[in-house]
Amino acid sequence: MKWRKETRTRWKIGKSSIGPTNKISENKEYNEIYRAVLDFGILDVDVKELHPKDDNVEFVGTTSDMTVYSLGSNISQKSKKKKYNVGNIIKFDLSYIAVARLLTSKFVKERVT
Repeated sequence: MKWRKETRTRWKIGKSSIGPTNKISENKEYNEIYRAVLDFGILDVDVKELHPKDDNVEFVGTTSDMTVYSLGSNISQKSKKKKYNVGNIIKFDLSYIAVARLLTSKFVKERVT
């Protein structure tokens, strides 16, 4: 059984009580939208200082310790297979201040690849 959720809400979305949110591009239509829940949040880094290297990855919202990105249809144009699976790495370009905050956070484990 596959659980499905509508890609757009029927209700007006208010401001997040904890962190910033972003509207998903309205001009993109997908049969399925995949989302990635990443293990960092406002306490670790300002998400405005992170820029996904994959153009299909869009910021959705953040809380104190979790950040959500939309992966769109999550299909590779070359192979027609899923690009991301559970446990995969999503790469970001970081500003200097993002690197400084991440490296000094006691909640983040450093791993340079």
